[in-house]
Amino acid sequence: MFAGLLLLKSGNIQKSDPKLPLTTDAYTSKDKSPTPFFCQADEGKWCSAIMSGNTFTGAQPEQITSDVIKSPSYDSDTPNVFGVAYTSPKVNASGATGFGLRLGEELYKRGFGKNGKAVESQYGAYLMYGESSRNLVGYNVFLNTSSTHGAPIFKALMDQAIYRFFAANTSGSSTPVELKVSSHPLPLTASSKALFGSFMSFSACLFIVIAFTFFPASIIVFLVKEKQSEHNAKHQQLVSGVSLGAFWLSNYLWDLLMYIVPFAAAVILIKAFDISSLTGNGCVTCTDSTFVSVIVLFFCFGLAICPFTYCLSYLFREHASSQTYTIMINFVIGVVLMVVSFILDVIESTKDVNAVLVFFWRLSPLFNLGNGLLRLTLNEIKSLLNSDKEKKSPFSTDLMGYELIFLLLSAVIFSAAAVGIDFALTFPKAHPTMSSS
Repeated sequence: MFAGLLLLKSGNIQKSDPKLPLTTDAYTSKDKSPTPFFCQADEGKWCSAIMSGNTFTGAQPEQITSDVIKSPSYDSDTPNVFGVAYTSPKVNASGATGFGLRLGEELYKRGFGKNGKAVESQYGAYLMYGESSRNLVGYNVFLNTSSTHGAPIFKALMDQAIYRFFAANTSGSSTPVELKVSSHPLPLTASSKALFGSFMSFSACLFIVIAFTFFPASIIVFLVKEKQSEHNAKHQQLVSGVSLGAFWLSNYLWDLLMYIVPFAAAVILIKAFDISSLTGNGCVTCTDSTFVSVIVLFFCFGLAICPFTYCLSYLFREHASSQTYTIMINFVIGVVLMVVSFILDVIESTKDVNAVLVFFWRLSPLFNLGNGLLRLTLNEIKSLLNSDKEKKSPFSTDLMGYELIFLLLSAVIFSAAAVGIDFALTFPKAHPTMSSS
């Protein structure tokens, strides 16, 4: 149980995404990533100066010269590129739209090696405009969309270079200023955290029920062993004057005392790992009695599982095999039935069938434990998905009320059955029939 809850808690499902530095370090070539650029206008050599190695850093600039992209970019304003005729709207062959289209065509050829060897790790490119007489610099960023954060990365690199360029022109010396850009994702909202926490609670219910399938095995082994002929400890107690009522009561009290350990451990772990729909913390539809109801559920489970195991003990003669079979039986009537009931309840055509079957399955204390916890979790998930903020008492029959009732009834019925079967075995006629099974 501890390992399962620890595994759930260590996941990132409820954690907000961390700050992500936007740099070229994640690229294959890192700061040597080839970054083509074309200067639409380069008055005063501003464009070339900005893209020089001392000013532009973080990637490897590679200029596409006017020999490759001529001016105007196309012979007409209605070029045909990649089989597409740009007629409506037209492009300006001498403006940014024309040069942008032509640069995109050239980047495609470079990337796929249409005119030579393919250029790898090409994630960004620039169409630039520099005019010293008007102190004007402009640029368009071209991106390889395989880079998720390419847009802010290459925009930051260009802004950094432009800042360095103008700072150097003003002061007369280069400046080592660096522009650091990071992605700060918005934190998860309270409702998102509650929803993800409820999904975790669903898995936690399975881990809890699986863990408690092993508790009855620790009880049954001694009951089966002490009635074996080679030990016969129970017979010795009875012939010494111990009544059947006293024998079973002492076993019951001792087993309840031993149950305190897993009971306390489960409650502490649920609280320590803050399973939201079971503790009530950060739970939209939970009430102040949510965690109290979970404690009551575990307590009632302890009252019922002990006499239930006593009844199972009459099915076995070998204490070694009784442990294995008890774990298997409880796994089926606990974990498996809980999952089957959940699936039947999800499917619309079997929901009515499950509404009837669940009353038979509640004869299993382990099913009641798992289903009670699961109902609290599913109530939170359904409320969040349906935007229903109505709070229900966890003790109501809509949640775990029936499970608590059946656990208390099971404690009485199975206790009476365990003593009644043992009393019936004292009669000579009943003993051969019942013991042969």
